[in-house]
Amino acid sequence: MQEKLGVNEECIIVEEKSPIKYMRKVSLSILLVMFCVSVFAQYSDFKASVNVFAPRAKLSAQKTLNKYFTCGIGFQFGTFALREVTNFNQTFITYEQRAIGLITEFRYYPIQGKKSAPARLFISPYLRTYRVRETCSGSLTINKETIETKSIVLNAGLSIGYQWIYKNFTAEILIGRNLSSVLSEDEKRELLISDYKSNLKDFYPIVSELSFGFILPSFKPNEVETKK
Repeated sequence: MQEKLGVNEECIIVEEKSPIKYMRKVSLSILLVMFCVSVFAQYSDFKASVNVFAPRAKLSAQKTLNKYFTCGIGFQFGTFALREVTNFNQTFITYEQRAIGLITEFRYYPIQGKKSAPARLFISPYLRTYRVRETCSGSLTINKETIETKSIVLNAGLSIGYQWIYKNFTAEILIGRNLSSVLSEDEKRELLISDYKSNLKDFYPIVSELSFGFILPSFKPNEVETKK
């Protein structure tokens, strides 16, 4: 009986790790494709975004493929949820959800005229893979101990935004909607108090970002490639 239980436990561990290995392969494949196409890129821009309502930030890089299309990659990290229940200076429960994510996206700039991507209005499908870490502590937890979980969530979505460029300076604003899929869920999430923990199937559903950065070489909107 002990040997059978040991085999079952090993199978469970393999099942939990397999989505992570799969996403690593997918991410490396996307990075390789982006590196290959970037050889022919006209412009490269680098941006940073900080959320004023939560301690959350994003760093991203984007390559121009032609007049209408770009591809990009980024990293996002920080706090996505924080809840505290206190009474008479006593903390009963503290729940925090932190995450770090890899972002890959392609953008379409439909209205150009004499300008070229990455300027003006854009529409962007994207994938965001997050490693989500949740902690729960306080007098209401089991044995008053801190509970920590780690899960993997994949967000697929579509955003719309606008990017301004002046010479080597760029700024953009965007808003998007995500659909979440849980690739790997920590079994210890069952120990988290259900009234306070977030639903991973609805992780970070609305994206709204304001970013600033720089572009290389200096943007010259009148010099548009003839190839599309």
